[in-house]
Formats: sequence, structure tokens, C-alpha cells
Amino acid sequence: MYVFMTVYAIVSVSLPILIDPPGDGLFHSAVLRVLLVCCTIGLLIGAAIYLDKRPLEEYGLEPNRGWIFDLFAGLVIGGTIPTGSVLLGVAGGWITVGGTGYTLTAIFLRDVSLAVVIITGIAVVEELVFRGYVLTNAVEGMDLQWVSETTTIATAWSVSALLFAIAHPAPTLVAGLHFLSAGLLLGFA
Repeated sequence: MYVFMTVYAIVSVSLPILIDPPGDGLFHSAVLRVLLVCCTIGLLIGAAIYLDKRPLEEYGLEPNRGWIFDLFAGLVIGGTIPTGSVLLGVAGGWITVGGTGYTLTAIFLRDVSLAVVIITGIAVVEELVFRGYVLTNAVEGMDLQWVSETTTIATAWSVSALLFAIAHPAPTLVAGLHFLSAGLLLGFA
């Protein structure tokens, strides 16, 4: 797990430094996000073959009824967390919303499409890394005879959430707790 996480960290940090796609901020970010998704999938395939020597399906990538249910549950949870955070921030006065008017133009639709690509890319990478790879390996690594299955799963779930929080630098304790909570909720799905 350490090798995979180290290589993933190096790739995710160095990708924007090594590759500078043309275009404005949203296009630039969308291209980088798609490249990170491709690199992450490649890393996961490499880890499955060379590090873990296991089929790729064991990372939760086997489409079946349970997988589809988990996908929808993850979409609901993943959409609820940021929406709830913003609503809570607006209600608490920590966030203000301004300039909500828009005109339906080709540029607006392009920007919305690029934002969807960015958000989807973020979700795919984080699910593959933190829930697919880390959670799978943490459960396997903590599967000890003297530890109950519930304790093993809870500990692995906590490790995955903690690494998720660490990967999201937070300027305040409240922001750090937000990412830890998000990691726990997303791992729960």
C-alpha cells in the first residue's frame, strides 16, 4: 500500500508541473483531471498485477447488482456531502452566494461540461485510490485471527478515511474534520 500511495502522490503532484495543457483555467483543469484518471487507472492495474498479484475485480471494479447499488449510494452520498456543507455554510453565514445570474450560451454550457468532467474525475480518482485500493489493502492487511471481522473493517475504514483527510490539506481544524467525515461517509458506502 505504501508503494502505491507514494507513486500516486508523486504522479498527482508532478502531473500539473510536467504537463501544461493549453486553454483557460477550466479547460486546463479538466485536461489534467482526465490525465490523472488515466494515470490512476494505470497505477491500479500495475499494482494489481505487480504488487498485489490479484484480479482487478477485487478492488470493487466488478460491475454487478451490488456494485451498481454501491455506485448509486456513492453518488447520493458524494452529492449530499458538498451540498449539505454549502447549505450549512450559507445557513451559518460562513458562505455567501452572489452573482447567481447566468445566460445560457455556448460558453456557459462548455464551462458546465468542463466542471462536470473535473468533478467526475475527482470522484473517480478518489474512489479508486481511497476506497478501491487503500480500503481493500487495509482490510486484507489487518485480517488477523485474533481480531474480529467488525474491528478489522472498522479499522480499515478509519485508515482509508484518515488517508483521505491527509490528502486534502485543510487550513483549519474544522476543514480537516470535514474531510475526515467525508472520508468516513464515502467509505461507508
